[in-house]
Amino acid sequence: MVNGFDANKVVHRQYTTQGRRHAGVFVTPDLRLAEHFSGGGDTVLEIEVLAKNLHGTNYGGNIGREQSMDPETVAWLQEKYPDSFRPYLSLTLLQTSEPQALLRGLVRPGQIKRVQHKGTWYTRKAFLELGVEVHNPYGKGEPLQDIGFDLSYPNYSLEEFFEAMAASFKMGVDRIRQSMLRLTKLPSPRRERAIMDILDRAGFGPTAAKAFESKLMAAGGV
Repeated sequence: MVNGFDANKVVHRQYTTQGRRHAGVFVTPDLRLAEHFSGGGDTVLEIEVLAKNLHGTNYGGNIGREQSMDPETVAWLQEKYPDSFRPYLSLTLLQTSEPQALLRGLVRPGQIKRVQHKGTWYTRKAFLELGVEVHNPYGKGEPLQDIGFDLSYPNYSLEEFFEAMAASFKMGVDRIRQSMLRLTKLPSPRRERAIMDILDRAGFGPTAAKAFESKLMAAGGV
């Protein structure tokens, strides 16, 4: 998340007994609640997002919640929050018990205003300088780092994309360029699966990954 993230990515929900998967990240204006859901307050990110990217907390990930409500409930919400552009969001974000919203959309590194780690607040830069080690899904431990690229941004040029990949994997740009263009020569659908898998491993969200997959295909003559 510290290098930009795509809250449109579909992942398993951590707090559920039903193994649900849906897009979005639950956020809250309540620091104590954020600490609770972060495993005791180990690390909490304070981010600034556009209101249009926030939705009421339907726990199935349905951001069209109000459209699926009965007319009486919709009318009650509109009466309760007459000035709200999204009354159900106002309800879940302002409720006294576990106020939350579902964030959908892209979040740039610059939108991270502060990071609380083990009870102390840091700027994003100071937090990264702590050298906190994390374990990725493949079990490899490595320190968090500022790679200098926004992994949620879909509009980099192809060369900038290669540079971002190189920074993420700590490899040379030429090697990354050759490896990625080689993948475009694989037969479909193996080609698409291989490209999207490596982009996911690099940390790109689905919005950026899809854009760079298309650019790679074009560069490879596919």
